[in-house]
Amino acid sequence: MKNATPKKALVLSFHGWTGGGKNFVSDILAKNLFRRYDETGKSDFVRHMICTKFNTNDKHLMAQWIRDNVTNAVKTCDRSLIIFDEMDKLLPGVIDAIKPFIDYNPVVDSVDYRKSIFIFLSNTGGTAITKATYEYHLSGRERTDLSMKDLEPLINSGAFNENGGLYKSDIVEKNLIDAFVPFLPLEKKHIKLCIYDYLRLHYNKSTPFVDPGEEFIRKVSDELEYFPPDTKLYSKTGCKRVGNKVDVLM
Repeated sequence: MKNATPKKALVLSFHGWTGGGKNFVSDILAKNLFRRYDETGKSDFVRHMICTKFNTNDKHLMAQWIRDNVTNAVKTCDRSLIIFDEMDKLLPGVIDAIKPFIDYNPVVDSVDYRKSIFIFLSNTGGTAITKATYEYHLSGRERTDLSMKDLEPLINSGAFNENGGLYKSDIVEKNLIDAFVPFLPLEKKHIKLCIYDYLRLHYNKSTPFVDPGEEFIRKVSDELEYFPPDTKLYSKTGCKRVGNKVDVLM
């Protein structure tokens, strides 16, 4: 944002299993970049494109829909944030429609895309991320010791080779994604923190470990499913079902 003349658009690709926080972090970024989005949850400068929304198997039509949305957004604001959700559900090859916009091109059809930000949200690579995280755990090391160097090659390979929107795509092959960001599977201790936050935000509980209490938080966390079967270390759905469980038990 401080660079007045970036050489290309910033492209981030978030990977991990469902409920791990990909949408959550995208929302944090949008709120910190655009005041109106922070205040209302809406902004003309933030486009949240759900890849399953455009229900067609016609790759040409879908590519045109994507191109039109991106072009309209960047024409409105050259610093636009464009989020592609459920990238793993997009037909392979379609996302390459935006390749000219994120490549090292000064102008495409009289529009400069170099100041815009693109974020892809995908479940691809989630299995490899989880396996690496679990192997770290079994070796006695902390998950916080995992580095981008450990995980980025796994995600890059998964994004390119697993079925989904980035499968065999030019934008991966040509290294146009600036960072593959791993979202690790959430442990029960993280689920408890999600419950804590939900109680604080939605039930106005200033000290959830006191009111309704640690026993309540434990009960909610136990309602979710965990894996692998022998250790039950990670939540199968991350924090995605926390709100529903809290509402029912409250």
